[in-house]
Formats: sequence, structure tokens, C-alpha cells
Amino acid sequence: MAYEFASGGVRFALSETEGLARIERRPVPLSARQRRLLQVLVQNPGRLMTREDLRACVWDGEELADGTVEHAVRAVAAALGDEPQAPLFIETLPQRGWRFLPDEAVVLGKAAKARAEPACAMTDLASRLRAAAKEDHPGPVVEEARRLGEMRDLPDPYFVALARGDRETAARELEDAA
Repeated sequence: MAYEFASGGVRFALSETEGLARIERRPVPLSARQRRLLQVLVQNPGRLMTREDLRACVWDGEELADGTVEHAVRAVAAALGDEPQAPLFIETLPQRGWRFLPDEAVVLGKAAKARAEPACAMTDLASRLRAAAKEDHPGPVVEEARRLGEMRDLPDPYFVALARGDRETAARELEDAA
């Protein structure tokens, strides 16, 4: 998937397939982890992403040393040319988290507003679906899974598994789509 956006007159592109970020067609040097961090922020424009959100999405929930997320976000912002007092791309909200500023990114030629759930939320929902398999009344989790599936246009096997009550298969389909 590729993303293009502009902020303050500066054009930016991020290509997942090429593993490249570019500003005004110039490559931006980012490590694989920094590209993933930027990708998560870009996929959630305007949404406050907390340290825990980023840790779950970028570091797969692993334990991190103090300041790891903060350092990574500062490094990505610096690579993009952001200044802390006047950011164009990544806004820091002290003691709260970070927000990707452009409220609209062009994804494969179509405007994409901020998504209701980051991709890593799909993995979290899959875990909750598995846990709900042990409950007598898992309705709220299943309903949330159904809404997310419709919003993300997930494949038919996902909905078939939900309808059958096979939450394990639905969870696997959800993880595959994340």
C-alpha cells in the first residue's frame, strides 16, 4: 500500500511495498522499525496514539526500556524535518501521546479519513474473540467484530465463522487481515 499526503505545502509519500519514505521525492532514511512506526501513525491520521498503542502496534507488545517509544517518535519526526515547536507531520501531546497531523492521506489514489481502528486493534480484537469463546454471552465482542469486519471489508470466511459461532476461526481470519 502507498500513502501520499501534504502538510504545510510539503509533499510526502510512504510505500509499504518499496519500504521507502520520501519527502518531495527525496528518500527519507528510516530503519524498518521507524518505517513501521510512521506507517501506524499515517494509518491513523488525527487520532491520538498513546505510548501503549505504539508499543502494541510497532513492537508487538514487547517490554521496552524507558524512553524507547519517545526516542523513536522523535527520530522519525526529525527525519521528516519536523520541528518540535511547529510540527508539520507528528504532533507531540505531552503526557498523552502523538498525533499524525495531516487529517487526510491519499491511499492508492483515494482519500482515506482516519480509520476507527488501527491495524493492531484487529489483533487485539482477535485475542478478545478467543477469550469470548469461553463466555456464555460474548455478544458485545462478537458485535464489535462484525462491525470491524464490515468496516474493513474482510473476506467471507470471517463472517461465516462469526455466524457459526466459531470464534477461533474468526480470530485467525482477523489476524490474517491485520
